[in-house]
This record gives sequence, C-alpha cells and structure tokens, in this order.
Amino acid sequence: GKLFEYMATGLPVLAVGPVASDAADVLKESEAGEMIDSYDVTSIKNFVKVKFDQWRSGNHSETKPFMNKKYSRKEITGQLVELLHEK
Repeated sequence: GKLFEYMATGLPVLAVGPVASDAADVLKESEAGEMIDSYDVTSIKNFVKVKFDQWRSGNHSETKPFMNKKYSRKEITGQLVELLHEK
C-alpha cells in the first residue's frame, strides 16, 4: 500500500530492497522508479545524483500519471471483489 502511495505522488521512487520482488516488478512495469539492492551503494548514489541533476536543471519530469490505472485503489479493490466472489 505504501509503495502505491509513493507512486501516486508522480515523483520518481527510489526503493531499496530485493530486486527480484513484486515491488520491483511494479516499479519497473509502471516506470515509476527503481528498486536497487541495499548493498549496491553506487547505483543508489547514481539514481539520486541523476534525479537531482535533472531537477536542478529544470529537466525533470514527473513519472507517468499513476500507473495507467492498473494499480489504482479502484482497480485493485475491484480485483479483490472479483476474487472474493469466486470463493
């Protein structure tokens, strides 16, 4: 839930954790940010530097409007309702 709230801001999301995870897949698919392994300090620094430099130059852009609705609260709730009706 928290990941979706971060994504809803429209700002790039830097997530630190397992790169082979559902959260990483969501970030990649939605192009809302990047999941970086906690031990990959160089990639974390690079992500922050690139985003900061883009912001400073005025060449930054918000991420695509929150995930083409696939992960919106309304869509996820609808999927949950469908699953509950199947049982």
